Amino acid sequence: AILSAHPITAQTALDLAYVLFPRRALGVEISLGDGESVWFYATHFDVGSDAAASRLESAETILTSAS
Repeated sequence: AILSAHPITAQTALDLAYVLFPRRALGVEISLGDGESVWFYATHFDVGSDAAASRLESAETILTSAS
């Protein structure tokens, strides 16, 4: 969950790469006022040395969505 004192104006859920269990990222656009906003994402990455490529791909998916 993502909580904010500022208005949440948009949301998204992203399917992420994984090794052990399916992963998703929850993203929200938060209005800061004066036409400014920021995207914030919450997720848990896979753990372990065998999941390094999965973590990198997941981070790239989130960054692509945010831009």
